[in-house]
Amino acid sequence: MSYSGNVKSNELEQYALGAYIYPPVLDVNEPSPVEAIYSTYKNLGIVAEFLKVSERHADGVLLSGANAWGAFHAVKGQVPSQLIELGVEQRNRDQISDIDFLITAADLQNLEQVVKDYVEEGLICPAEVEQFAVFKNLLGTGQTEVFSVRSHYKDIEQSLHFMLKGVLAKIGAGEEEKNKDGIGFVKTLRPNIPDSLKKFGHYPISSLSGSHNNAFDPELESLPNMPGELPENYIARMPTGGLVEINDQKASFIGLLYFYFLITPTILFVR
Repeated sequence: MSYSGNVKSNELEQYALGAYIYPPVLDVNEPSPVEAIYSTYKNLGIVAEFLKVSERHADGVLLSGANAWGAFHAVKGQVPSQLIELGVEQRNRDQISDIDFLITAADLQNLEQVVKDYVEEGLICPAEVEQFAVFKNLLGTGQTEVFSVRSHYKDIEQSLHFMLKGVLAKIGAGEEEKNKDGIGFVKTLRPNIPDSLKKFGHYPISSLSGSHNNAFDPELESLPNMPGELPENYIARMPTGGLVEINDQKASFIGLLYFYFLITPTILFVR
């Protein structure tokens, strides 16, 4: 087949579809190069939509997860409909790479407006405006610091964590609360039980060297069901990280939020 300008678009499409499911390694759980490139390209289009809206009132947006550290080589997507018709099974939602955002604002008013802007543009569920009102009340009593949202815009799941710049500064200075083992954490209002908690009963965290593992208890607290379409709320401790003494030696542990900040994040914008 010639790759001149005369190549028909359907020939290229058939070639791409054939390569889409061709595994680059023996591990069939890894995406093929074509899938990773196509899925990253699709997800970055969604990222651009969120970024455009964020710039109105947010002070900064950080992209983490596979779409940051694994762009164009580790991102998994939905199986194209043409392959589904040929008998290829569609991936479950939890097998598809989600898009991880961390959004900050200077004050509560602007943070709330970011949520409202997302709702206005159809990026997240309208019920999140009422959820944020719950968050504001809990923030005022010191029960939570981070507002977490799960969205499914354009059939791709987004994980969004909203926080004030002051909370971000506290984490950066290592001044967040610590558990008995010395692992830092912030308290988040979230609409679901963390997947790792369902699977392991805790957040598994590891030392930077990889030589030590630890279990972080998020101390999940279920709040009373809210009226209307609001989901059940949970307050959970989200681990940052910290120094833990093991056998008279200190090891640096990295939790979920430190992963956001340290493992090849993409800073989309900062004001």
